Amino acid sequence: MNEVKKIDELKDLECVSCCNLKEETITSFDHYIEFQNCTFEKIIFDGNFEGIRFQNVKFKECCFSNSNFYGSSFINVIFESCNLIGIDMSGSTCIDVSILSSKSNYSNFNDSIMKHVKLMESDFSEASLSRVKLEQVILKNNRFIKADFHNTSLKSIDFRTNEMEGIFVNLADLKGAIVTPNQAVCFFPLLGLTIKEENE
Repeated sequence: MNEVKKIDELKDLECVSCCNLKEETITSFDHYIEFQNCTFEKIIFDGNFEGIRFQNVKFKECCFSNSNFYGSSFINVIFESCNLIGIDMSGSTCIDVSILSSKSNYSNFNDSIMKHVKLMESDFSEASLSRVKLEQVILKNNRFIKADFHNTSLKSIDFRTNEMEGIFVNLADLKGAIVTPNQAVCFFPLLGLTIKEENE
């Protein structure tokens, strides 16, 4: 069973295992640190956390707003009901990651790897997902309004239950994406088409 800890007890460690952290604010680490088999609940991350590794970790109702996780690794990680607004996860590695019922507006995943990832019931409006490597990604009931998917292959990605109006994407990268007929209409301008009713 995980032991409840305070962040001050862990600040000098490079590997933290089997602990629970609750209702604290964590500011930037000044050294590499790895968390394994831990739970974070109602934790506020405020600052720079570049290159951190999380494995077998659950975040519940945590706030990551505008924090920097550039180049970090997330392996078998769950984000549940978290605030990810403006988080920078560019250049990160996400394997077996679930983002559930979370606010992810303006988040930055550019140049990241997403493998065996589930994005569900979350808002990624105006998020940046350019040059992302997607493999076995499941999307369900998310909002991707005005999200940026430039240079990200969407082959075999199923958007049918998701809102995706106004997304930014290259026509070539749409090849093989799964969409509804109504969603397909959103991409006609990429073909240079202008849509008008017959009597207009």
